Amino acid sequence: LVADKKKLNISDKEYQIGLKRYASTSGYTSDTLAQFEEQYGEDIIKNSLLQEKVAAYLAKSCVQVEQEDDTSETGSAASEDSSSSENSNSSENSSSSENSDATQDNADTAEESAE
Repeated sequence: LVADKKKLNISDKEYQIGLKRYASTSGYTSDTLAQFEEQYGEDIIKNSLLQEKVAAYLAKSCVQVEQEDDTSETGSAASEDSSSSENSNSSENSSSSENSDATQDNADTAEESAE
């Protein structure tokens, strides 16, 4: 995806250099280079080289951001959020409780009226 967006590809020259490097790393010589290429295939070798190129691009392009040390602000904001949430839940619970009481009172009044 990054390779497509940034139009990264492997040139013939990059392929030949990468092929020789991979073959050498795997114990092949320039005489057995064709065997290495046949064994792994051009597509796999190109994909591996492209992955390396994308990784190098990302490493070069990344911007490291330092995190600010504002734990006191973050901590208080987090506790305010949880307090608000608890207060909200308390209000909802007491409202529910009050509503239940009111409903029960209405039911009692209705029974008394019916008698």
